[in-house]
Amino acid sequence: MVTRGGPSGPPLVTHRRARAASVLGIAVVWNVWHAAYDDEGSAISKRLVVVTSILSEVLEGRPPGQIVLASLCAGDARDVASVLAGHDRSGDVSGRVIESDHELALRARRRLDDAGAHSVDVVEGDAGLVGALDGLGPIGVMLACGVFGNVALDDVAVTIAAFAGLLATGGDVVWTRHRGAPDATPKIRSMFDRAGFDEVRFAPVDGTLAAVGHHRLGRRRRARLPVRMFEFAGDGGDAFC
Repeated sequence: MVTRGGPSGPPLVTHRRARAASVLGIAVVWNVWHAAYDDEGSAISKRLVVVTSILSEVLEGRPPGQIVLASLCAGDARDVASVLAGHDRSGDVSGRVIESDHELALRARRRLDDAGAHSVDVVEGDAGLVGALDGLGPIGVMLACGVFGNVALDDVAVTIAAFAGLLATGGDVVWTRHRGAPDATPKIRSMFDRAGFDEVRFAPVDGTLAAVGHHRLGRRRRARLPVRMFEFAGDGGDAFC
């Protein structure tokens, strides 16, 4: 099944897990989860401030020329859209945000259009599949926000290893993960290290269990990429991911 996406983007793919969840009657409540952004005191609102601050600095520090950006499980893309609106490097940015929820994908397209980010496509599909990134070429900036708290740690390791083959040398990854017990962020930071990334910063979000990481790839690896990086298992029931 192909559904509607960005005006010039690639065909969209159906997210099989989301469809299966609907058939099984499992509550997928990501639209409700996003409503917490309306509360400036919520954990995810505070996390968003840190994510957008880091993303803005990352874009500012990228080498001159085109910046290829990808955002996995992007929700309504408010992080990307808010940074690109008026940013000095916004005209250099092209790429793709991927979101499985139909309504959130539509909202992402509206936000990006309002921000003037017409070169960033919105794909409604399964971000866990490497194929969702086909055609982008080496990626300069990868966002994995709200991902690592919703997938198994083995999948996190596979995903980070795949990033080393998907990103350009010197490419940046901005990622998030909660620090609730058991805190997996030390293991995740070690995974980046083993995959050839340097840690630029690790920022716990004040007053919350959320944290935002920023890693930079030392040298692109031309390893064989997996078909699937991760299987998204979250249902939006957590306060933050």
